[in-house]
Amino acid sequence: MKSILFVQPNLVGIGGVEKVIPILAESLSRTGNEVSQFTFYGEPEIIPIWWRAALVLGEEKSLGKLDKIHKVWQRATALIKFIKKVNPQIIIVSTQGASIIVLALKAFRLVRVPVVVYVHQALSASDCGYLPLARLFYKSADAFVCVSKGVAGEVSEAFPRAVVTVVYNPVVIQNNVKAISHHDEGPIFVTASRLETIRGADVLVSIMTDYLTIHQGTLWLLGDGALRQTLEQQVVERKLEKRIRFFGAVSNVADYLQVANLYIALPRAEAFGVALVEAIAAGLPIVVTDAPYGPREIFGLENQSMPLPIINPLGALLPAVDSLPTLLPVVSTVLDAWQQGQWTVDSEKQKEKIDSYSVKNATKRLQAVIDSLI
Repeated sequence: MKSILFVQPNLVGIGGVEKVIPILAESLSRTGNEVSQFTFYGEPEIIPIWWRAALVLGEEKSLGKLDKIHKVWQRATALIKFIKKVNPQIIIVSTQGASIIVLALKAFRLVRVPVVVYVHQALSASDCGYLPLARLFYKSADAFVCVSKGVAGEVSEAFPRAVVTVVYNPVVIQNNVKAISHHDEGPIFVTASRLETIRGADVLVSIMTDYLTIHQGTLWLLGDGALRQTLEQQVVERKLEKRIRFFGAVSNVADYLQVANLYIALPRAEAFGVALVEAIAAGLPIVVTDAPYGPREIFGLENQSMPLPIINPLGALLPAVDSLPTLLPVVSTVLDAWQQGQWTVDSEKQKEKIDSYSVKNATKRLQAVIDSLI
């Protein structure tokens, strides 16, 4: 039995980190490991029985210019105390900010166990403020786990001596899907992502407001984020509140996918894309930009060089989109084929694709990394 501590920044959202870490922790627990969790901020939930111990730090009042320094100090000291309490044999840390704190503690020998950095975002898409610190402290990592081959390639190039393993994000396919009831005008376009610039939420809403001004349909946005208030205001100004709907973070994404007609996302960067696989499992065609690196790998095109857009049985892979004229022909082609019953899903390939992102496969690969270090 191995004692594993997961460190992550927050519990908020429907993205990779928020979904994947609990899934992997539970799976590792079921295979005989002890798992604990340390989270920098967020609302504490009921602690599942498979967490041996869990701590969520509360946010303190802002101290102005000293706020960031104070938060780092608060989180670092609390983490050291928690590590002494649970005495883990290995730490798995997600996201750059949290990783830098843990690796800085390791560099100064305040953490004396192996540290695995779970990379959910391409280095090329990172916050510029984090990159110098990442390049400095990532050298202290004992191994990297990356959610796609493209991300792994970036890490290997930046840190040639690093031990790098690809572990695709596990996707749990729900069997008890209950399609939500609604009275929205079809076709239903849906996207599930954090409402942030890097996820292209601004571009998607801007283009879809133009589209829905002259075409039928409704856009559902599942997710929350820093851009939500601004985007909602844009929708109100265009008087499209009933045609572009914000649902916030939802736990039952599959229930919405069940009644949608097309999944659409225009990210600027997408290291993997959990929601893309969920949409494939729901039998939806997907329209997504060829952002580094997940969409291309999910389409099975990572080793191919073909002009964009590419339309295949999964949907359409697009170049960067910044206006309706560049998006409209592809959406129309995919949507028309879907509505006329010409869009056929290859069930065998669909099953093969979904199985490759199973919890079992991800757990096995992550367990191998853990066993190699302790």
